[in-house]
Amino acid sequence: MKALVATGKPVILALFTGRPLDLCWESEHVPAILNVWFAGSEAGDAIADVMFGDMSPSGKLTTSFPRAVGQLPLYYNHLNTGRPDTDDT
Repeated sequence: MKALVATGKPVILALFTGRPLDLCWESEHVPAILNVWFAGSEAGDAIADVMFGDMSPSGKLTTSFPRAVGQLPLYYNHLNTGRPDTDDT
């Protein structure tokens, strides 16, 4: 990513992820970040429409992205779902 940004060409970061990530460096150096989640078989067309200005992204998700790794996990007093499994039996 750093090498791409260093070229001086416009860069768009498309994140295919299902969870929040620490994007401090990216948010300061990459002019556009799209979090596309896992959009399925039409993802490529939809992402291209947004990148070329044919559509305006309007999704509002209730996800917070951390500013530092030390903020993880991003919840308080959350029931453990078994990852990792702490059962010794």
